[in-house]
Amino acid sequence: MGSTDGNRPPTTMLPLTSLYRLRVLYVAAVSAPIVLGAVVAWHRVRIFDVGLFVLCLVAAIMLQAGTTMTNDAFDLRYHEEEAPALLPLQVLQGGLAFFVVGGMVGMYIALLTGPAVIVLGGVGVVSALAYSVPPVRLAGTGVGELLAGFNLSAVTALGSYYVQTGHLSAEVVVAALPCALLLAGVLAVNGFRPSRLVEHRPLWQRLGPEGAFAVCGTATGLAFGVLSWALVRHVLPTTALLAWGALPPALAALWTARRGHFHRATRYGTYTYLAMMSLLVLAYLLEPRA
Repeated sequence: MGSTDGNRPPTTMLPLTSLYRLRVLYVAAVSAPIVLGAVVAWHRVRIFDVGLFVLCLVAAIMLQAGTTMTNDAFDLRYHEEEAPALLPLQVLQGGLAFFVVGGMVGMYIALLTGPAVIVLGGVGVVSALAYSVPPVRLAGTGVGELLAGFNLSAVTALGSYYVQTGHLSAEVVVAALPCALLLAGVLAVNGFRPSRLVEHRPLWQRLGPEGAFAVCGTATGLAFGVLSWALVRHVLPTTALLAWGALPPALAALWTARRGHFHRATRYGTYTYLAMMSLLVLAYLLEPRA
């Protein structure tokens, strides 16, 4: 039994209620690039291994859960007024456990496919730790958000493609890059929430809440700019025009960020990311094969 003395949070080790920290939208966010990579592989070389696809999903979700809980563990150090249900050490232990499970699944995938899986997975884990863990802790620096968005979107999609085909593809990276920029914008807007503007988010603290709109607008503009460039240069199929269907939730995210509703803007930004990923998947499914 955990202690509930006074105002101290219970010390029970990882109760089921802590699963909210895994965040359903974040699970969907890390699953989407796995699907994108696999769909591009199917379209280009007509290869799809269901077992490897499922293993990739499990590994990616476990590693993202570890990232989320590790970041939460260090956030709790700065937000004691929120009276968390878990102590920071307990959350950190849970995050490390997810990292271990995800790493073991990743090693098994590497044995089945090739060493590039270890390299890509290692880049993701190191980036996740650099984003969350002091003294590096890149969260709130701008660099951290870009790195997290790129790893969660482009690196994950590239890994999924590699697992299916046995080789890498620049096309997959370009396809996922607009989504990576959108995700970086989501992480940035979330960091502008007043309760998070503390010493471990230095750039956001200097810009202040009014800077959220500019950062979100820049990320959104770059995302749709890269998408347009890739279409004009025929890097992506013409059917990828469908991805412009993600513009309405993007505008909603910008509007709410402008008004200072950062929690809502974060949610709309996540919807934009998922919408663009889903529309790109649909684009490849609809593109006629040459």
